[in-house]
Amino acid sequence: MREQVKAVRVELLALDLDGTAAGYDGRVSPRVLAAVHAARRQGVTVVLASGRMLASVRPFWRQFGLGAGYCIAYNGAMVAAMPEARPVLEAHLPSDPARRLAQAAVGAGLVVQAYVGDELWISEDDARAREYIAVNRIPGRLMPPPALWGWPTPPIKLLLQGDDDALAGYRAEAEPVAAAAGLRVVRSHPHYLEILPGGAGKGEALAAVAARLGIPARAVLAIGDAENDLDMIRWAGIGVAMGQALPAVRAAADWVAPPVEADGAAVAIERWAL
Repeated sequence: MREQVKAVRVELLALDLDGTAAGYDGRVSPRVLAAVHAARRQGVTVVLASGRMLASVRPFWRQFGLGAGYCIAYNGAMVAAMPEARPVLEAHLPSDPARRLAQAAVGAGLVVQAYVGDELWISEDDARAREYIAVNRIPGRLMPPPALWGWPTPPIKLLLQGDDDALAGYRAEAEPVAAAAGLRVVRSHPHYLEILPGGAGKGEALAAVAARLGIPARAVLAIGDAENDLDMIRWAGIGVAMGQALPAVRAAADWVAPPVEADGAAVAIERWAL
């Protein structure tokens, strides 16, 4: 963990969803919901910061009753004004490198998901893809290769699914290609690897939202559980890792909360924002 932070009044709360504010089944516990409502009553602005596509974040926005504000989606590749879901910042992958990376992923036996406009394109009808669609509560469009990379506009991001060894092997080969194109590769889930536009990340997006709101980093509380949460945990004045997070994520945090099944996000909000 980082050095102990000084007591400060939290003005902005950034919450990851899956594995943090919501369980891995996509459900928000009553305690987490109550903690968010209590923080808002004390004047704390709440931002949801998720790897999910915007359409999949909107139900949570309504569930938390957040009203007007900003939402971070696609792991920071989009910031949207809510509740109208109007993008104010948006980045896309360059088409040629994205196509090469998608082709290599299919060749490696991975399930490829391309986020094209407001649609989710899927490379094959696979049980993992079906589970993703069910948990995220969004429709998917089956686009077997080569139709998958015939996108009319470049995708916002790619999400690749596979077992740990397959993802690790693909990542070792893909990272030099991604780096040469200025792209980012992050792990967002034990079975998900994501390719993002350069400069896109939850930390960069959270900094942009805070700047729009006139809130300094020292007054920001960010809570997350995965590699894709690292940059916002490091950027925030108070960065909290969930108890089930990887060691590298816990090491980057100022404080480690209990795991998601023990309502760790609520415990963190109660500890730092109330």
